[in-house]
Amino acid sequence: MPLEVVFERRGAGEPLVLLHGIGHHWRAWLPVLDRLAAAHDVIAIDLPGFGESPVPAAGLPADMAAVVAEVAEVFATLGLDRPHVAGNSLGGAIALELAAAGGVASATAISPAGFCTPTQLRWAVGVLGLHRAAARLPEPVLRRIFTGSALRTACFGMIFARPSRLPLECALADARALRSARAFRAVARAGRGYAFQGHPRVPVTVAWVPGTGSCPTGRRRSRGGGCRPPGTSPSPAAATCRCTTIRRRSRRSSSPPPGRTGFATGPPGSPIQLPGGFGMAQSSSWVPDVAAATATGGHVRTDDGELYTALASPLAPHCHGLTPEQLLAAAFASCLHHAAVEAAAEVTDEAHTVQVRAEARLGRDADGRYRAEVRASIDSAGLTREQLSALVAHADLLWPFSSTDASRHTLTVTAAQQRAWQVTE
Repeated sequence: MPLEVVFERRGAGEPLVLLHGIGHHWRAWLPVLDRLAAAHDVIAIDLPGFGESPVPAAGLPADMAAVVAEVAEVFATLGLDRPHVAGNSLGGAIALELAAAGGVASATAISPAGFCTPTQLRWAVGVLGLHRAAARLPEPVLRRIFTGSALRTACFGMIFARPSRLPLECALADARALRSARAFRAVARAGRGYAFQGHPRVPVTVAWVPGTGSCPTGRRRSRGGGCRPPGTSPSPAAATCRCTTIRRRSRRSSSPPPGRTGFATGPPGSPIQLPGGFGMAQSSSWVPDVAAATATGGHVRTDDGELYTALASPLAPHCHGLTPEQLLAAAFASCLHHAAVEAAAEVTDEAHTVQVRAEARLGRDADGRYRAEVRASIDSAGLTREQLSALVAHADLLWPFSSTDASRHTLTVTAAQQRAWQVTE
């Protein structure tokens, strides 16, 4: 019995199949679909058991080999002979396995699964599991939550680079796809012990997006890099395995900092040796490279426009908005939460919601100088007292403002550069 899948097909030219990540659907590729269709016959599919594609009659896959075999069967059903293929996360791993089997003309893998440590894998699957549980809320509730950009950012911030730009209907569609992903658990189980060990036989491009979390999607954008459309070059006679790191570049610089973006090349048939895994950043870059904000005129805004809010000030009683204490508490809570989520994966194999609360207050000494006091607490329902203590200790060691080590953060205050000073006589 032929395998039944739902797909979107556009354009003309050499066939290019797009494979989404776990719990997602073909619409992940909508932002780039028409651009790719200008040069290719593009087929974006809902993988079996995901999106609107039904579970195969033979049942759910038992391992990654079975997942890859299903996709190869889809190619046969659609009459595709060695198409180009591109995928991200789970789709990226499938693309690499197809490249190793020689079943495709070329493969592009964006933050593919199969290169992570067990801890990273538990963290990634745990995060997605929590998102899937939240997606089961009634749709009117989800619609109300997703209507506000701030709440939408909180819900999708670990999956999308710019969650506030995600249209409401797309956010709801993503929640439906994650909620109804019938193959989610089976594929997640199949991937627990999976590591890519293949030797690609065709041109391969692997792109890494630091800080994308567990499951980067086709909507992720980059100012500094990207993948060459598969099949355009290199030619099969000059086939190489190519790896690049996609990262955001600062608006102030036209070139990336040294040591962060590069290529690892090798002849077809050689194993791919890549850093990191599952789309996660290295330990030295687990947060975005530079985040900048400007406070002026009673407001503060981040340079990327994701945050813009009014500020309150004791020196200007007419200004109403967030106080410095509130901003300080939010910043510390957010930073410590990153460390606590990672620490939780070291403490337990089960998925748990981690909550961090930070309290901040400012005072002034007798000489007029400000001082700050920040206190933070971590909680996680379902953990024993011993596990929670271990989580707190580990998180406090990980984050840069550790109460036991003050050597891992710096503060530098200087005069603004390149300012045009007006001199009057």
